[in-house]
Amino acid sequence: MDPEKVKAILEWHVPKSTFKVQRFHGLASFYWKFINNFSGICAPLTACIMKGEFKWSVVAQRGFELLKQKVIERLVLALSEFDKVFQVDCDASHWDNY
Repeated sequence: MDPEKVKAILEWHVPKSTFKVQRFHGLASFYWKFINNFSGICAPLTACIMKGEFKWSVVAQRGFELLKQKVIERLVLALSEFDKVFQVDCDASHWDNY
């Protein structure tokens, strides 16, 4: 990943409004398939904007910081090198509900 993009995500300011929480959630949602327990991590962020009111909390702050870390993890953002041999492992044991 481009170091400038990682730096931008790490330096993302704490949201101060409903709109800014939605913007960050939108960015992170792009990677939802790659982040284990994405909805659980985002729950405090979405809870702080329920009913049209913005109420930032310590729990929302923890979720925000954790989500920033999850988005920049190398496992999420690494691109495959198709000119090299690689193996894809898939655990489909949790997909029986679909």
